[in-house]
Amino acid sequence: MPLVGCPECGRQISDAATSCPHCGYPLKPDPRIVVPAPPAQPTAETLPQISAPEFRPLAMGLSGTTAAFWWGTAALLGLAAIAFFATWGNWQMYRDGEISLFELADMENVANSVFGFSYLLVAVSGILLIIWCSLAYSSAASKGAAHRRWGSGWAVGAWFIPLANFVIPKLVVNEIDRMSNPVADAPPILDRWKHLPRLIWSDLWWIALLTGIGVNVVASVSYASAPTIDDGGIGIAYAFWTVGATLLSAAAALAGVTVLVLGRRLKR
Repeated sequence: MPLVGCPECGRQISDAATSCPHCGYPLKPDPRIVVPAPPAQPTAETLPQISAPEFRPLAMGLSGTTAAFWWGTAALLGLAAIAFFATWGNWQMYRDGEISLFELADMENVANSVFGFSYLLVAVSGILLIIWCSLAYSSAASKGAAHRRWGSGWAVGAWFIPLANFVIPKLVVNEIDRMSNPVADAPPILDRWKHLPRLIWSDLWWIALLTGIGVNVVASVSYASAPTIDDGGIGIAYAFWTVGATLLSAAAALAGVTVLVLGRRLKR
């Protein structure tokens, strides 16, 4: 029987030995010892399947109702603009002695009443818009959009933060706009949405809104600072209220268009 050297002690032992009889060094695996098999490698069949995100569509009824309220607001603000324009004309006629102060005051009361009632409609339309923004953001984000900056909470809370509510709500709408863009393809859209173009109606809506608010502030200051009804500041106030109401009317109409277009994108 051939002999071999033990790797541990160096003595000669049989090559059939399972261990060195001198030092006990194991030479061959003991058949009585069961060595567990290595774990099986995962295959395509055993790997967990990752499904696409479940898209949550936005109810078209909410989008249509919100848009309709904003278009109604636009119509009422348009009437207010016409009333202020008529008041401006009556003020010039009053300065020329063609009508009395009472006639001017009656026209001004009509304009103020229409404008004030339009603000009540703005409040209702605004509540609907806030609800719509929250649900629309959740719907758009459910398409699997990555690297989002805002959220459905911001879609509500941003409107109530002084000064920030002139900027953040539009940024939230911008994300809804881009995430809902059909060019982003099927879910998950990942970060393909981030550099897509925005709706021109959305940008025009916000420009008209901020400009209209600014013009109305100037009109109010001019009216309050005029010493008499004959002062030129009164005429400036009526003219600016006319322009401001027109801009706000356009903003309300564009808000309705924006809501309806984005709602149609998210309805299914």
